[in-house]
This record gives sequence, structure tokens and C-alpha cells, in this order.
Amino acid sequence: MGLMQPLYGTALNHRYRGSPKGLFNVYTNIDIGTRYLKQKLRKYKTKERAISAYNHGTPWYDKKGRFKNGNYVSNVMKKYKLYEIDFKIYYAVRNMKKSIYVKR
Repeated sequence: MGLMQPLYGTALNHRYRGSPKGLFNVYTNIDIGTRYLKQKLRKYKTKERAISAYNHGTPWYDKKGRFKNGNYVSNVMKKYKLYEIDFKIYYAVRNMKKSIYVKR
């Protein structure tokens, strides 16, 4: 439901006590979704396996050892890498601005 599409059952497992409709609240949705992703990252150790599990419940492999939901995983990883670069640039610029205003 909503931005990160957590299921109601998943939300309940992550201390959510509201109604299913409440999952459409952006802040609640992101909070539940990031808690769930964090849980998957701790359990499965790699981003790709965690993303596959986020989408399917557990990493989902075919007989050749590839992710069955590989398109989903690769799309998320492309976006992750894109935003990772944006955040690095943002923080580099922000830190440069801070250092300009530091009194010496």
C-alpha cells in the first residue's frame, strides 16, 4: 500500500497499530518500509538479496541461481546507484559550504 507498499501484516510485525488505510500516510509508509528493508539487509547481508526478499518475502531464485524477480532487483539497484551518487554530491557540497563559514 502506498509508496513502499508494505503489506498490512508486515506493518503489524513492525509495531504498526493503525488501520490498513493508515499505511497510505507517507511518513508511516516510509517508516514501515525502511524498517522492513533494514530487517532484510541484516538477515540476507547483500543489497540484492535483501531487495529480492523485500519484494518476495525471501530471496527468490530460479534453477540457475538467478533471481526470479531479477528485473525488480536490477531496477531498484539502478535507482539506488543513481541516488547514491546524488547523496554523495549533496553531502560534499553541503560540507564545502559549512567549511566556508567556519571562523579561523
